[in-house]
Amino acid sequence: MTSLISNAICCAGNCLCHAVSNICSDSMKINPKFFSKIGFILLNILALAFSLIILFYGQGFMKHFNDYIKCPASDNSDCLGISSIYRMSLALVIMHGVVILFSLFGKKVGDVINRHCWTFKLILVFGIYLGFLFVDNSFFTIYAGVSKYVSLLFIIFQVLVIISFAHVINIKLVEGLDEENKACKYQFWLLFLSLFFTGVSLYWIVISFMKFSYSFWNVLIVCVTILLGGGFTYISISELVNRKRLLTSIYMFSFITYLCWSGLNSQPNEKKEDIDVNFSVADIFVGLFYLVSALSYVGFYVKDTHKPKNSDEREALNKNPIVEEAKEVVDDDENDLTSSHYYFHLFMMVLSAYYCMLLTNWSVIDSSQTDPKILAPSWSSFWIKISAVLVSSLLYVWILIAPKLFPDREFHF
Repeated sequence: MTSLISNAICCAGNCLCHAVSNICSDSMKINPKFFSKIGFILLNILALAFSLIILFYGQGFMKHFNDYIKCPASDNSDCLGISSIYRMSLALVIMHGVVILFSLFGKKVGDVINRHCWTFKLILVFGIYLGFLFVDNSFFTIYAGVSKYVSLLFIIFQVLVIISFAHVINIKLVEGLDEENKACKYQFWLLFLSLFFTGVSLYWIVISFMKFSYSFWNVLIVCVTILLGGGFTYISISELVNRKRLLTSIYMFSFITYLCWSGLNSQPNEKKEDIDVNFSVADIFVGLFYLVSALSYVGFYVKDTHKPKNSDEREALNKNPIVEEAKEVVDDDENDLTSSHYYFHLFMMVLSAYYCMLLTNWSVIDSSQTDPKILAPSWSSFWIKISAVLVSSLLYVWILIAPKLFPDREFHF
């Protein structure tokens, strides 16, 4: 009976994955080697959605485990919601660690655990999560403290990935303007995205001035953010750079203005109004948007080693038998577990730790807190986000001017 149930579950999971794969391959023309990454991203999104539901609406479920979780206040539902985030975050870290561990046993084992067994991985994540509900919060206080430092490193890496992502989008759209049949489409998207993210930047600036202008230092922070964004935007279209990238700068401008608003919204201050739940939820989802854009770049972008310059060259390459043989070799090697496989799962492990901080506004529950609150303001969150504004701007300026300063070196930007 156990074997029959196990086979039925595995069959159901495989059927679901094959159905999703067929939809992706038929309607979206996604490279099949990306199916496993899509699966892991969907699994993380599912776990993330579940955590958000528990955080805001499912504290009643968590109260059944309060004797084990041991929140500082027995009737504190916010503490239980934050505790749930800790446990799901660590469950995802362990799941990706298990995938890496099994991958070390060879190609066949790694291929099975990476591309199949989705039912097992789903049960593993939620099974670990349920098991952690019987673990005292004192353990997860340590985990949250470690996650805070890991997340600091992740923010720097995320900034680099966001810059790369925005750069690739800019280059693809600009290069598309040279295509006669599709130039109009690329012009539309280039203009639309530029106007959209310009509007987003203006929105964050206006909201920051309206809500936080009670303090001179807050106004100064917003003004410095505007100067930084305007400065690197000017540099990106000036003669100081080898390649113009206006859309990239506009996207980065929207990112740092969001960080500025989010940081100001996180600062504890008696003059500030009570916590606005709507703004806090918006903070989470905007942060997730930039996070997903970085994840999409890491998971799915493949650099073109050679790009045909015109239609004649593309047609010649397609008719070349050597190229056809090369394609077959690539297809045969798609199942190889390259270094990018391990980098992806390491990235997902660090991301899982970071989302623990993102969804709790960098809160760490300990015994000294008698009344912890969801997305409560904290100076840690304030300084981390404001520092990220400066770091993001300086990194981007360096990436802009580095090719000009070192003309003998090859830069992908």
